Amino acid sequence: MNLNKIAIVIVTYNRLEIFKKCMKKIENQNIADVLIIDNASTDGTREYIKSKTNYNIRYYNTGKNLGGAGGFSFGIKKAVELKYEYALVMDDDTMLQDNTLEELKNGIDKVKEFSFLACKVLWKDNNLCLMNKPKIAEDILEYHRYLQDGIIEINSSSFVGCLINIKHVLTVGLPISEFFIWGDDVEYTTRLSKVAPGFLVSNATVIHECANNDSINIYNEANVDRVKRYKFLYRNRFYNMRKKGASGIIKYFLLLFRDILYTILKGKNKIMKIRIILKGFILGIFFFPKIEKVK
Repeated sequence: MNLNKIAIVIVTYNRLEIFKKCMKKIENQNIADVLIIDNASTDGTREYIKSKTNYNIRYYNTGKNLGGAGGFSFGIKKAVELKYEYALVMDDDTMLQDNTLEELKNGIDKVKEFSFLACKVLWKDNNLCLMNKPKIAEDILEYHRYLQDGIIEINSSSFVGCLINIKHVLTVGLPISEFFIWGDDVEYTTRLSKVAPGFLVSNATVIHECANNDSINIYNEANVDRVKRYKFLYRNRFYNMRKKGASGIIKYFLLLFRDILYTILKGKNKIMKIRIILKGFILGIFFFPKIEKVK
């Protein structure tokens, strides 16, 4: 398969130094087109991209910060319009390895029918990245013939190194840009897995150079400036869990009460964090975003 049928879609916002490192990893391979989705950075990202002339880059400035969700929705839509067959979506702190694209190509050749292929995501110390663990399918033996190649069926994954089969985007639509951040990747890959299976290609590895190797939670959040964004987590989580019916709603409230309890017991800025949790929940009750379709 021609790897130029793959568009690498990178969403970035005011993180030029780590973005340069991400781009360097891609330059070392020089075998796929790159779509840069810039959420209106003000740190010289545009000027840096203009200096790149040695391979095929398409640069798009969204005009404002659409968040990760809006950026990925924008980028996947562009990949559809440009008639790519696959879109490999990733954050600007995601580092491809020398064999990542080749292993994904092998996954495409072996599986053939799939909605998405997820990379194995490691942290900087080569341990699994806790915030990017996929959800394994309940019956992983349904596709037992792929197990010997390290390919396992999954129901959802993060957008850190996720190869999306464009033909199924035409069926399910785009990621929900209104999510802004958090939960958009799980919602979208779950939606995709309902029309065709998704798989983890464990031999295709990326390194996620996020600040900490920890699951996302408000009670351990030390950066006060980041606390307010957690309203999106609780709002979007309610939307995702509500679709699962009564069992999903019950699980949501259990997680909600757990986070409030942990915040009271071990968190700092307790009152502020509890207010954000409750605000996100209330926003979730009235959150019914529309799914944008593409042709």
